[in-house]
Amino acid sequence: MSTSPFLEMPASEWVAANRSAFALADAYPVSEGHTLVVPRRLVTTWWDTTAEERRDLWQLVDQVKYLLDARHGPAGYNVGFNAGPAAGQTVDHLHLHIIPRYTGDVPDPRGGIRWVIPAEGNYLAPAAPSPNPLWLVDGLGERMLKVDLLQYLLTDRFDRIDLLVSFIQPSGLDLVGDNLDRALDRGAQVRVLTTDYLVITHPDALMRLTDLARTPTLGPARGQLELKVFQDPVTSFHPKAYLFWSAVDRTGRGFVGSNNLTRSGLDGGVEWAVGTAAIGALVEAFDTLWADARSSEVDDDWLAEYRHRFAERAPLPPGERPDQ
Repeated sequence: MSTSPFLEMPASEWVAANRSAFALADAYPVSEGHTLVVPRRLVTTWWDTTAEERRDLWQLVDQVKYLLDARHGPAGYNVGFNAGPAAGQTVDHLHLHIIPRYTGDVPDPRGGIRWVIPAEGNYLAPAAPSPNPLWLVDGLGERMLKVDLLQYLLTDRFDRIDLLVSFIQPSGLDLVGDNLDRALDRGAQVRVLTTDYLVITHPDALMRLTDLARTPTLGPARGQLELKVFQDPVTSFHPKAYLFWSAVDRTGRGFVGSNNLTRSGLDGGVEWAVGTAAIGALVEAFDTLWADARSSEVDDDWLAEYRHRFAERAPLPPGERPDQ
């Protein structure tokens, strides 16, 4: 061993350094802020370092941790190294991984370093469909979709929020409206697509969403809410999807199921929603519907006309009811 890709990196790429080691961003990060601490001396494993180098390596880990706290504010860390090919080491130059962890970055983080992030672990493997873990939010016990929505509306790294919901009632916005407003305050861009199908969505709920869209910007950080309605008298419109994702790396969380944006849909009713971290195809499908010619923006004139239709609507078909 005589060369190392880490030693070929210019010092201008380092994020921190001391007499024995330097730190740089991982070329294949498994999370935002993933950083490597590397000894200046070319050694293969931890057990090849001197006592002085070990002290300096850990001091640099501490320094990098403080930098990551300030820049990204993670909820936790995994810190460690791979020693030997059997343990997954692919570069014969010792390097310590500092992996910031964020609330919700995996469905169940218990086990920590035992799992790390499997879908991102082997970046040298041939491209293949990655595992797509799914989990069920079934509305039983404490597993209400409201809990997930309230959490992800406040997750800073999810700066894009797409809500695709057949029916919206004031009762649903009573549950999530405050956090939706906070998501806008932190800079999130929100798109809401609903429908006038069966004239079930309540005009007061639409008015509340338009009010959020018109809330004056108190600073450069506030995001924008856009509202559209899918209108087609010969086509039913029944999707329910809640998507939270990052425009930086396209990672996120999505829920698709039976839950309307109503109190019974989010908190108390037996509704099924399947959660997934594989949101790419869901965002693409949402984009398609959002750009559809039948999806139109809501303005004051449309809302006034819809409010009249809502007041004069015919009885609902059997099996359909407005969730309160």
